[in-house]
Amino acid sequence: FQTLQRVHPRLWAAGLGGVFMSFVMMIFYNVIIAWALVYLVYSFMDPLPWAEDSVAFFYDTVLDSSSGIGDTSALNWKVLTANLLSWLFVALALTKGVASSGKVAWFTATVPYVCILVLLVRGAMLPGAYEGVRSYLRVDMAKLGEAETWTRAANQIFFSLGVAMGAVIVFGSYQERSNNFLRDSLLVPVINCLTSFIGGFFVFSMLGYISQERGVPIDELELSGFSLAFITYTDGLALFPKGVAQAFSVVFFVMIFCLGIDSQIGVTETVVTFLKDTLAERKRPVHLSNAAAVSVVTAVGVVLGLPCCTNAGYYWTTLLWEYGNYISLFVVAALTLAGAGWVLGPKDLNEACVDMLGRPVPRLLMVLWRYVDPLLCLVLLVASAVSMVPYASSLGGHGPGTGAFPTWAQALSVVINWSPAIVMVAALFVPARWLPFTERARRERLMPPQGDGAESVPTADGAESGPPAGVLVLSTSKRKGGSLLPSRTLELELVGPTEPLEL
Repeated sequence: FQTLQRVHPRLWAAGLGGVFMSFVMMIFYNVIIAWALVYLVYSFMDPLPWAEDSVAFFYDTVLDSSSGIGDTSALNWKVLTANLLSWLFVALALTKGVASSGKVAWFTATVPYVCILVLLVRGAMLPGAYEGVRSYLRVDMAKLGEAETWTRAANQIFFSLGVAMGAVIVFGSYQERSNNFLRDSLLVPVINCLTSFIGGFFVFSMLGYISQERGVPIDELELSGFSLAFITYTDGLALFPKGVAQAFSVVFFVMIFCLGIDSQIGVTETVVTFLKDTLAERKRPVHLSNAAAVSVVTAVGVVLGLPCCTNAGYYWTTLLWEYGNYISLFVVAALTLAGAGWVLGPKDLNEACVDMLGRPVPRLLMVLWRYVDPLLCLVLLVASAVSMVPYASSLGGHGPGTGAFPTWAQALSVVINWSPAIVMVAALFVPARWLPFTERARRERLMPPQGDGAESVPTADGAESGPPAGVLVLSTSKRKGGSLLPSRTLELELVGPTEPLEL
């Protein structure tokens, strides 16, 4: 929020939009982690309790699912307890900032790779695995012709990388100033996509096994939404021999838990940082300790997540999953790229890159940031909007009499999905002087900084003033809050005349 505001005050809504989507995600995503915890506990039972009917176990035993989002009559105590435990884990991981979350990340980021390797080896040994892998690598040209295939794929990439949700900027601010961000910006997406690609092999080898054992074609198995992890894959685990089934079930749900916690820590840290920074920059600053800010955010997350922990929780979670982080992601990304590529521009970006890494931004990246990527975001935005017509008439249906999507719930999904995008675009046309909450950021951006190594310029009376108008000052400020390393963030301040400029 503060970062984009300093690039240009009218980008305040783009920064706030990213924080809003992290906020929405932290509410429902923790509940999905809670489902995995419930399954993890059940994984120690013999036989696995979903062996008879994995569909009924998921919807009836774990979720106690009602007929629709409007049919809420009771809390689901299993899910609520697991949700509280998951939030407790996240809170403990974030209590000391990145000093603690960084150590937790070593575990939550490493263990899934061990689990994937174990499941991959086991999957390769299963009968039917070859047919499953063939199905995985087979390209469905008809699907490639559908706009929703591309928009949902892009949404998943944004989601898994934390793009346009503030997490990348927040964690980037804790890096060393000399950290090679150009290298990281290439390595992280490549590693992310390779991990997903490799993970597909162990999933589809299991699907081939299930298909052979059940006599059902792979295309007819439950492969969409939450069903793949909590119904179809677990059904395959139940087919394993006694003892082996329990062991691999534990491995699978430990992997799901670690992957989920890793993402949850990222989005929660974004909200925590926003809360601390916003309160600290008020006219009367309030300086919250990291533990206090984490406690507040955790408490809010628990309370707002209560609807997802009822017998209608599956539908609430589905609504937030489908509509909470979709359309507006592309708008945040497009405006962020526009701010960097056009408001700051190549000159400022190159100067900053030279200052940090000793070389300018590669020309190809500059072309991508300024032209290709914003255009792709706009195309994805339009394609996403088109793919939602006609609007869904059901939500989370999983059998006769389920999945009712009443008008009020449809209206709520539209508000969650579209309102951030509308506000972001509208903010571009509102002069900054009309928005008092951006005044401080505007003043900091346009007025000469006090100290920070800025060069003084003698005045006519011999006194010293700040830098001359129009000078770009590169200054560094140390992040507070217990970082793993003596981290610094680079701030770009455009120093102008002392009279306020109209933006």
